Amino acid sequence: MKRKLILAFTILLLAVGFAATSTTLTINGGTNISENIDDLSVIFTAASLDGTDVYASVIDETKEIISFSTSGLTTLNQTSVLTYEITNNSSNYDANISVDCKAKDNTTAKYTSIKNELEENTTKVLAKDSVNGTLTATLNQTVTGEVRDEYVCTLTINALERDTLGEKIPAFQKDSWSTIAANVKAGNTSKYNVGDTKEVDLGDLGTHTVRVANKSECTNGETSETACGFVVEFADVITKHSFNSQATNVGGWRDSKLRTYINDTIYKSLPSDLQNVITSTKVISGHGKTSGETNFETQDKLYLLSAHEVMKDGKSYQVSGHDTSYNNTKQLDYYKYQGGTTSSNDGAIKQYHKVEYYWWLRSADSSNTDGFLLVDGGGSWGSSSASLSNGVSPAFRLQGPEEPIVAKPFATDSWDTIQKAVQMGNTSKYNVGDTKEVDLGDLGTHTVRIANKSECTTETSETACGFVVEFADIITKQRFLFDRTDTNVGGWRDSNLRTYINDTIYKSLPIELQNVITSTKVISGHGSTSGETNFETQDKLYLLCGHEVYEDGTSNKISTYDTSYSNTKQLDYYKDQGVTTSSYVGAIKQHNGSNDWWWLRSANSRDTNYLFRIDDGGVWYKGYAHSYEGVSPAFRIA
Repeated sequence: MKRKLILAFTILLLAVGFAATSTTLTINGGTNISENIDDLSVIFTAASLDGTDVYASVIDETKEIISFSTSGLTTLNQTSVLTYEITNNSSNYDANISVDCKAKDNTTAKYTSIKNELEENTTKVLAKDSVNGTLTATLNQTVTGEVRDEYVCTLTINALERDTLGEKIPAFQKDSWSTIAANVKAGNTSKYNVGDTKEVDLGDLGTHTVRVANKSECTNGETSETACGFVVEFADVITKHSFNSQATNVGGWRDSKLRTYINDTIYKSLPSDLQNVITSTKVISGHGKTSGETNFETQDKLYLLSAHEVMKDGKSYQVSGHDTSYNNTKQLDYYKYQGGTTSSNDGAIKQYHKVEYYWWLRSADSSNTDGFLLVDGGGSWGSSSASLSNGVSPAFRLQGPEEPIVAKPFATDSWDTIQKAVQMGNTSKYNVGDTKEVDLGDLGTHTVRIANKSECTTETSETACGFVVEFADIITKQRFLFDRTDTNVGGWRDSNLRTYINDTIYKSLPIELQNVITSTKVISGHGSTSGETNFETQDKLYLLCGHEVYEDGTSNKISTYDTSYSNTKQLDYYKDQGVTTSSYVGAIKQHNGSNDWWWLRSANSRDTNYLFRIDDGGVWYKGYAHSYEGVSPAFRIA
């Protein structure tokens, strides 16, 4: 049994300065068979030209002919690429495919060449499966007038007998992560169904199953992005882990050891092609009973689900009274289709090593100070002490269609315009986190960002007051003391680094930026040298201090080492990122494209040798004054 799909196409060439041309490609498909004609059906099911989906506009009603025109070819080696998908709809036959391309009869192809390949050079399409092809036309010789090169490609399809009926392989299972991500980004997700699964190899953590958990957008004011758009979750339990080493839910998901473990160890275990397509997600999580706590906001690649994302309140055993973030999100499509409620939720059962097992949710139990919510082995919700080990089964999102990129005012406005807006109090168009490029001459081009807009109330250091701009990357690397001595006597005030920043780096700034930077009162912490108190300076440029980056978390608190902690406050940018001494990914900066260490300005109050610095993972450490670390200053506009 044999069938044929025919690709007949014409390439028109564009000669710059001469004749206007284009490329036309016609794909004519025809099938001739000798038996069981009703079953063997091989058709075109997708087509994109130079990255743009053109299927709907170029396919004919038989789905066997594609006709389209490419953009003009103007320069040597320029290409135009058609990607297409062929689907074998047969249940009874696999299809053997061979491809042959040649110039159309009675024509010559002088100026171009073509290559038509099926993915991975396959020659077989299983029953109910699809294969992608790529046809590339390349300009090899320029022309001085309108020229047509015409080709015909024949895809010959021979039926191969089967002893079982073919079953269609879900696209989510067979597509690469890059293909899935591209389709999600383009809004072309119709072939991916909620509940579709895919295997993922996590190395030492084993091979596990993920599934499409959600496709619907958030439309009812949900502030957590965790159930918005294309969400993928692990369908089984990867491993077991405690939420915290101690029985406490203070700081919630934001400050937990489990959040760090998931976004470090588990994330790094994912295949690199999957890591590359996971988008950062705004995560709102509920708090415990600790006085003064409110819901936590973080940005995460991987996150645990919340109770509402798995089950909505039923007639009994309602979870909303234990999760303060219940109304910040919605139920995922998968669990919605399963009919999951707090009264009936068998669809929430997950297995660990093929046995039903408990698995963590991300919200703290609002009725106590030591527990987090979870799903038990029967699919019901419960609460467990944070120090106990339960199943870990995170989720992640792929980036959906992007809004058109519009340059933000901070990036395009002049420094003079920005200063006038600040002085008039009209800064609503500038948002914390907005960035702008700055040319520092020999020191290179670097990125600055709005780090703060809020005013101070009781703080005596002006360094986190009003409109603060910081370098988002590391400009250069330098020692705190250039003579390589290891002392923090005199702190920031007497350091060589302060002089270098306010001389060499300041003078490297564009004149128009220098003109708008205001002198700032800077309070910095002292070391343990007898008689020293906090230092006060007036600086155009200054380094940040510990509190301006971190709030104290549940561990590694910086306030006990920085005597100026109470003289300032956390900058809005780091506050929005949820940066604490226990959760610090948002404090990472890069030098020449790689994560690196960078200086803070305060001396370590416990000794006479050390000052503070942040490592390449966002953790604060003490460092000798002679250490060679990154320089990333800030300034104020007033």
